[in-house]
Amino acid sequence: MMMVTRTTRALLGAMGVGALVLTSCAVAEDSEGEVDETPAAPDEGGQDEDDQTEDDADVEEPEDGEDDAPVDEHLDGELSGDRVDPDAFEVPPDEQSQATGARAWQFETPSGRHMCSLGRSGEAATPAVVCSMAFDEDAEPEPDDQGRDRHPTLLETEAGLFGYDGPVYPEFEPSEVPTLDYGEVLEVEGISCTVDEEAITCVAGDHWMQVSRGGYEFSSDDEAQEAEEAEEADAADV
Repeated sequence: MMMVTRTTRALLGAMGVGALVLTSCAVAEDSEGEVDETPAAPDEGGQDEDDQTEDDADVEEPEDGEDDAPVDEHLDGELSGDRVDPDAFEVPPDEQSQATGARAWQFETPSGRHMCSLGRSGEAATPAVVCSMAFDEDAEPEPDDQGRDRHPTLLETEAGLFGYDGPVYPEFEPSEVPTLDYGEVLEVEGISCTVDEEAITCVAGDHWMQVSRGGYEFSSDDEAQEAEEAEEADAADV
C-alpha cells in the first residue's frame, strides 16, 4: 500500500535537464516511466508463513495480476514513513566527485532487484533521482534515439525516462548498496523516496514518479494529458 500524504495536484512548467548531465553522461529528453518489486503471496495450502525466510519472500515471483503497474494515483506532497539517516546511504566521494562537487545517495529495494541514486552531478547541478529497474520484458522502455538505455528520472521540474551514456553519480560497490526497507523514507537534496510492496515512489517539489517491475507513472505525463484536454476544450468553445 502506498504511504503518501496527498495534497492538491500541482502543475509545473517544464525545464531543461541539462544541469543533470555529468561530463561523462548525456541525457536525451524523452518521457515515459518505471517499475518495482512485489513479494508474492504464499501458495494456497502451501508453506507456513513462519517457515518462509525473508530472502524467499524477496525472490518469489508475484502471482498473475499482481504488480502489473504502479498504483493509479496522483501524488503530491510529503511522503509519510520513518525517515532514515541519509549518512548511511551516502556514497563515499571519489576523486572525480570531489573535483566536481558531485554528491550521491544510493539505495536498493528489499528484493535487491531495483536500485536508485539521488544527488547532484556538480556544485550547481539540479538535484535528481535516477532508478535502475529490473523491468518485466513487456515494460522495458525502448532505447532513446541514440541507442542509450532510458531510466526513470525525477527532478523538481519534471519527471520521465531519460537516456544516459554511463553512471550519473558516484556509486557504491554492488555488494555495498544499502537497503531502504518497506515504509522507510530517504530524504536528501529536496527529494524523498520510499519503497513499499507495490512500487518505488519519489517526490520532488510538485513532481513525482512511481516505478515498479511492471510499469511506471510520472507527474509530467498527467500534466501533458491535462494540457491536451484543455486545448481540446478551448477548440470546442471556438
